[in-house]
Amino acid sequence: MIIIAARRYVSPRERALTPEEAETRKIAYTLKERAFGEESFTKAAGEMAALIDPPCVLVPVPASDGNLEANGRLALLIAEQLGPRAKVRNALYRIHQIVSQCTRHRNKLGPLPAEAHGIRRRKGIMFNVNIPVYFVDNVVTSGNTLEACRLAISIGRGLVFADAYRSHQA
Repeated sequence: MIIIAARRYVSPRERALTPEEAETRKIAYTLKERAFGEESFTKAAGEMAALIDPPCVLVPVPASDGNLEANGRLALLIAEQLGPRAKVRNALYRIHQIVSQCTRHRNKLGPLPAEAHGIRRRKGIMFNVNIPVYFVDNVVTSGNTLEACRLAISIGRGLVFADAYRSHQA
């Protein structure tokens, strides 16, 4: 799975954070919120849009509770930056809620395997294999959520604001 990230996400448990790293964490947490910190969404979307080129399809990743609002907003803002050849498709849903990675980490649980995420493709949504598909999320930790998205659609790459995952594989 190829994952493209705008910034590195560093844990304060590793070492003292630089001001930029602290800002990255603050923005990443804001991107989880449904109340939308507009400045954070706009900043993240601009940085993420700079990493890819249209034409492309942006697919919001469902949150652990299945909600698409926050990642959907992020995907729309990225598409606005890229212009009319960037399309947003709400193509994915969860068949069940999962415990969030943040909660799993706090409780010292390992990452959830991709197959356990319960992510499925909505019926009737097709993709042109000649147009890149990007799964839009705020943070990648294990890469398993993005892999679950790729398994549901059969194509795609991750596009995230912050990368907390250390060893990406193509």
